[in-house]
Amino acid sequence: MSAYKLRYFCNPQILRTIRPQDLFAFLRRFKQFFQQHNITIPTAKNADDFDFDALIVVLCNPTIEAPVELLEALYIIDSVSAEKPFEELQTIIEREKLTLIYSNDQTPIDIVLQVWLLNPDLVSEAHILFT
Repeated sequence: MSAYKLRYFCNPQILRTIRPQDLFAFLRRFKQFFQQHNITIPTAKNADDFDFDALIVVLCNPTIEAPVELLEALYIIDSVSAEKPFEELQTIIEREKLTLIYSNDQTPIDIVLQVWLLNPDLVSEAHILFT
């Protein structure tokens, strides 16, 4: 893995715009880790009360106890959200005939996260194809 630097997950403005249902579904897969850092993952309905600043501190300053699976997922999702790898993912989405939820205010990271929740291997494939 390259140097651990997240462009999207460490940007408060972008992190707050990610579709809450998907962001929280992703984070819940690592619920125990976040609980150790006093971060409770809410439902999408309670997103307004969520402490995004505390989440950013944990995500962007990983310690030795951070699950490798979380760090790898964050890195790959973040990487594939960039323009060229995202184009690879769009080809994969079409090939796999995935049904995603689209909206006008959606960003690439929203789509990448949706695909990751459906099948993480497809996002990894886009990452590998681009690198």
